[in-house]
Amino acid sequence: MSNLIDMNELGNHVRYWVHYDDTICKLNKDLRNMRATRDKYELAIIQRLKVAKQERAILQIVGGRLQIVEDKQMQNLCYKNLQEMLHDYYKQKPGPVKDETDDIMKFLKGHRQTTISERLRRHNTG
Repeated sequence: MSNLIDMNELGNHVRYWVHYDDTICKLNKDLRNMRATRDKYELAIIQRLKVAKQERAILQIVGGRLQIVEDKQMQNLCYKNLQEMLHDYYKQKPGPVKDETDDIMKFLKGHRQTTISERLRRHNTG
């Protein structure tokens, strides 16, 4: 009888997991759509302020203010970009310098810490 209770409990856990996984997927999709809509309004506001030569304007809103600022974003430091930058580094060195990019990349990849954990992965069938 205890095995039946365990299976019922497992079934409940699976149902709750699927429910929350579905909810997270829907919320992520909604967030993507909201960000895209917000970005359209942002572009329209910035364009109108520029046309009016009011790029430095501060717009008072409930709970704060809006103003145009520069948003600086750095390129991702992934292996591909790192490898390209290292090749460029060695190319700009004066004189005959050995390009050690491949050795450095092997070292970095070989000494990268890995964490392994068990997770549930959902595979949709339809």
